[in-house]
Amino acid sequence: MIIMKNKSFLLFILLGISITSFSQEENDTYNTLFKNNGKTSVSGFGGLMMEFSGMDNQFAFSMGGGGAVLFNQSFFFGGYGLGTVNFPNYTYPQPTLNDDNKSILFGHGGFYTGFIFSPNKPVHIGISSKFGWGAITIMDDIYKNYNYPYPYDDYIMDFIFVITPQVEAEFNIAKWFKVNMGLGYRITTGVDETYIPFNSTEEVPYFDSNAFNSATFQIGLYFGWFK
Repeated sequence: MIIMKNKSFLLFILLGISITSFSQEENDTYNTLFKNNGKTSVSGFGGLMMEFSGMDNQFAFSMGGGGAVLFNQSFFFGGYGLGTVNFPNYTYPQPTLNDDNKSILFGHGGFYTGFIFSPNKPVHIGISSKFGWGAITIMDDIYKNYNYPYPYDDYIMDFIFVITPQVEAEFNIAKWFKVNMGLGYRITTGVDETYIPFNSTEEVPYFDSNAFNSATFQIGLYFGWFK
């Protein structure tokens, strides 16, 4: 009889715990990425990007822009485009008939996505990555201030794919403006174009395969709706 009473008492406690837990689950809201208390806020942003990095053992400064759709002020997905504006110098690894006064133009663009943590705080962090297609162009200095296309005989183009993950800090300046600073690393694949040097029959690469892999520092000035 005592055992039966103990079992009944234990069953009663377990039932009470289950009811309490169920009640708490009903009251607690489970928020997901695209659902926040039954509402999903959708906004967007766009703006200027400036990137500092290394290219072929030289300093490179790139500028461009990007924009994205922003979900619940946290997850974003969009696009970007970047290109060098300081035109690093280039020297052929081995001599050719025309190897003087060359410059490098490095440009790429594609998808831009990431996640922002605690976006309502004045200063917060986030992670992002760019996935882009582009090209490395070697051209005569006289053409670097001209628009593409350049004369065919005076430039070489090597098509590439670029991935740039980064961690970043953001500063909320206003509801419609924020400043982004990020540290990342650019991974460049597809650097494989070759040429035949003067007085030679063997092809050699224009660049080392890692010549455009580099740590990066980016500054972004973004305009949109961030509240």
